[in-house]
Amino acid sequence: MLLAKVTAGTRQYLKLSLRIWLGLVLLSAWAWALTARIAEVAISPGSVFRVEAVPPGRSSAGGKPSFYGVSIDATRLTPIEYVWDLLNPNVSFLPGLESGASISQGVLTLSQQAEIAAAVAAAKYLRLPVRAIPGVVVKGVLPLSPARRELAVGDLIVSVNGVRVTSLAALDAAVALHPGLPFTTLAFLRYNGAGRLLNRSATVRVAFNAGHLGLVVSPAIGYSIPFAVKLSTLDTQLNTASLSEALAVVGEYRKFPGARKGGFRVAAIGSVTTSGQVLPVIGIRQRVVAARDGGFSYLLVPKMQVTAARGASFGRIRIVGVSSLAQAVEAVAGAAGGRNPVGVVR
Repeated sequence: MLLAKVTAGTRQYLKLSLRIWLGLVLLSAWAWALTARIAEVAISPGSVFRVEAVPPGRSSAGGKPSFYGVSIDATRLTPIEYVWDLLNPNVSFLPGLESGASISQGVLTLSQQAEIAAAVAAAKYLRLPVRAIPGVVVKGVLPLSPARRELAVGDLIVSVNGVRVTSLAALDAAVALHPGLPFTTLAFLRYNGAGRLLNRSATVRVAFNAGHLGLVVSPAIGYSIPFAVKLSTLDTQLNTASLSEALAVVGEYRKFPGARKGGFRVAAIGSVTTSGQVLPVIGIRQRVVAARDGGFSYLLVPKMQVTAARGASFGRIRIVGVSSLAQAVEAVAGAAGGRNPVGVVR
């Protein structure tokens, strides 16, 4: 009888322990599902925003469309959110992306570089003077560098001891070319707050230090253009409005006949190189959905992504595929004047 009681008590204890253990496991799993973050990033439709060019007000009031960029949202999800978003056709997933927030102050961010490329492409299209300046950009200054008080992160070194430098090898060779000199003379350019290179290069002399400058550098190209570039503070690998920015700059210098001021809205998706080529972007479907939900009926997209854009438009947006800035300007001019723009997908 005593043995039977002990056995029954042991069973009850084991059952209680098992329930507690299962409860802890379920609680831990629930907490993980609510708070953990998966490795992938969820891409969803963002918003449509107006792009303002600098300097404003050059074109007449009768021929200035309004240009808009389209963004997407990138979110690190919890496991529960991930399962839920798997059912959302407007959400796609990408491997985890590095954020640009840790980029040192002074180095142009990814979005800033895209904006400068758009401005250079627009200036070239308008036949304005554009000067490309090759050099090496300073990405870091070591504590013991002889140039630590003279150079800053983001400076573009263009010559050393009077010798032009356009690569790391050229920089090292120029520094070591005159080992007997007590000083190394550096000529550099610096971007100001408006994204423009200073009008003239600055020259500094630093101690030779056995040929070691103590700088972290990489090849780069600076551009001198005749107008300022309005730089944004947001940096991301996903969002770029460079096509709409290039069009906005063009719109400040030329007329679009038939377009009333503010009465013709154009949304544009795409990245523009300094040569004016329009490149595809990440999240084309989500961007089209954002433009569609924003009430736009006319949208420019990279020509290589026309098919994907058409699938997301559901026939509610006129999709125009362009492969260059010149084609984009032609399409806007045609649509503003009531003509059939190039590359229209019907």
